Formats: sequence, C-alpha cells, structure tokens
Amino acid sequence: MLFIPFNLSLKTPSPRSSVKSAKKSCPLDPMSTSLVVGCLDVLLPVISRIVNLSLSCSHFSDEWKEALVTPILKKPGLDPTQLNNLRPVSNLHFISKLTGRAVFDQIHSHMRRFALYPTLQSAYRKGHSAETALLKVQNDILMNMNWKHVTPLVLPDLSAAFDTVDHDIWLARLKSSIGINGTALNWFTSYLSDRSQRVSLNGFTSDSFRLPHGVPQGSWLGPLLFTIYSSKLFEVIKYHRPQAHAYADDTQLYLSFSPDAATNQADAVVAMERCILDIRTWMLTDKLKLDDDKTKFMLIGTKQQLSKVNIDGLTVGNIDVAPVTVTRNLGTWFDSNQNLQEQIHETCKSGFFYLHNIRRIRKYLSQESACTLVHALIMGRIDYCNSLLFGLPSVHL
Repeated sequence: MLFIPFNLSLKTPSPRSSVKSAKKSCPLDPMSTSLVVGCLDVLLPVISRIVNLSLSCSHFSDEWKEALVTPILKKPGLDPTQLNNLRPVSNLHFISKLTGRAVFDQIHSHMRRFALYPTLQSAYRKGHSAETALLKVQNDILMNMNWKHVTPLVLPDLSAAFDTVDHDIWLARLKSSIGINGTALNWFTSYLSDRSQRVSLNGFTSDSFRLPHGVPQGSWLGPLLFTIYSSKLFEVIKYHRPQAHAYADDTQLYLSFSPDAATNQADAVVAMERCILDIRTWMLTDKLKLDDDKTKFMLIGTKQQLSKVNIDGLTVGNIDVAPVTVTRNLGTWFDSNQNLQEQIHETCKSGFFYLHNIRRIRKYLSQESACTLVHALIMGRIDYCNSLLFGLPSVHL
C-alpha cells in the first residue's frame, strides 16, 4: 500500500483527495493555529509539502510525537489529589494532527473498500454509533424474550486499554490484517516509535518522558488503530457460543437459553466462562488487561422466565461476579426486564437537576443563552439513544 499526495483544506469542505482539519491550537506549536489560518495564502503550499514529504519518505518528525497532557476532573466536586478522579486530555502539534488526518482518510477508505472493519465493531465511523450498537444488542435480547429465553449479558471492563497497546504487535497486525506494507508500514513504524509526553498543571510543565506503549491520544489515528488492534477479539469469540458487539474498548457478550431445564442454565454459564477465559488469554498475549472487579453480569428476561433461573454468578478470572438487576451500558441503563424504567428515571432525574439550576440563573440569561443551555444540558440527554424507547407503553413515554 502506498500513500497518495493530498491537498490541504482548512476553510471549505474537502474533496476526495484533500484534508479538512480542525483549527485547534497546542501550546507546543511554534505559532498558533489562528495565525496559520490567517496566513493560509503563504503557508498552504508549504504545509502541504511538509505533510506529503512525511508520507513519501516514511518519516514522522520526532517533534510531532510529543503530547501535552492536561488532567481535568471527571466530575465537579471530586478530590483532585486522587488520580482516579482525573481524566488526562492530550493535545498534539497541529501539523501532527493534520498529517494523522491525511493518513486516517486513506486507511479508512482502504478498509471500507475491502470490508476490513469488523462487522460488529462500532465507533469511529459513520453509521456505527453507540446507539446502533445498543439497538443491535437490545433487539437480540427482546427477540430472545419473545422466544421465552433468558439472556445472560456480560460487560467486560478493560483496564486502561488505550495505554497498554504493544507497538510491535500493532505493526504486525497492520501488515497481516489490513495489508499495509512497504512505505506505508515504514511510516507507521516511524509514527509509533519514540513517542513522549509532558504534563501541564497549574501553569507548570513537567519534563518529557517516553511512551513506549499505548495509543497516541488526541490523534486522528489513535481510535482507528485501536479498532484494528482489538479486532482479534472477534476471531476469539467465533469459536464460542456467545455473541459479541464492541464499541471502542467496551464489549458486550451475550447468549440465550431456555430456563425450563437446569442443564441449559449450566451449559450457558460454562459457555460464557470458557469464552471469557479465552478472551483473557488473548488479552494477556496482546498486552491488554481485563479488570475482573469492574466486569458486570446481568440476566435479562421476563419475570416469569427469570423466576425459573437459578444462577448465582459467573467466574471471571479469580472473581465470582454476582448478577445485577441494573447496570450502565454505553451511557444508558439496562435492567433485568429490559423495560428501561431505570433509563427513564435517570434521564428525568438529570433533566430536572439541570432545569432547576438553569431556573436559578434564568434572570441573568438572554433568551438565546437560555435556549442554548436547555438544548445542550437537557434536550441532549433526552435525545441520546432515544430510539431504544421505541415500542414502550405510552405511560412511560
């Protein structure tokens, strides 16, 4: 595979061979992006030449490989001294992101053309959102309920999945699974090697330290490369009974059984545990880690069918995971009867919370500002994955 030259576009919708980039700046940039945009007439040919030389020479500049990480609180009110309460936000050089976008467009086009994306791996591509992933799983579960079957649903939790990726395994998978070799593979070798980052906090910046593993956070290529890296999951699962649907690093495993026979229940548990065991083995080989303590297990079915089930838990690694009746799944709430009562409750609770806060400051807001806040904080939550509510009784809606 060879990279093709591209034309740079920062203002207008890009044609097939051009790249449109966001105008975000990074403190590591020699000049702000707004200044670059203001001097486009002079700089556009120069930047295009720099990026095209990077692609043709299979070289990614060392200066572009350093990220500036700013830790922010995940939620207001949390203790900032506890590292688990912080979310690291990574920022890269503008030219680094621009070059990554040029490569992303070509790899994405290549994978779509030859159907190399895993069918049941959502995220990072058009038409494959969290909502479509949840709809697929929900539809399968509801069909199982119509057949009077119970569905065990397991939500494995990966620990720092994007930070433990092995670059050598990554490069080998790019070659074997995607068909990337030659100049393009050499470019990726340069892109992944010798990466580093600094941490910026309260106006101070740390010394630079190397990142020998992990996905380049804040880049266009990071999510796509992780999709390729984790695609082997489906090769492992195809030899087992459970079905799977993945969204980024979140995976949903499920199967169905008739609860009328005790042997069916035992067989379902064994099948799920064997599948998880093989997934754990693959993850250890590929330098990923399954967080047993955070893995969720749920039994979903009608009340009548669940009353016949006698499953106390599931063994995941060295942990016995007990079934829960409600769990969070890709920003929504699933319950054991799949009537979405918890989802409705949490949506209304969140909406009233923000509505109350907006009411307290309403007299200081213009009509336009108030509408913006309502749409962003309330309507956005009502609209999120609202297709899951299709078919519910009118009283719930």
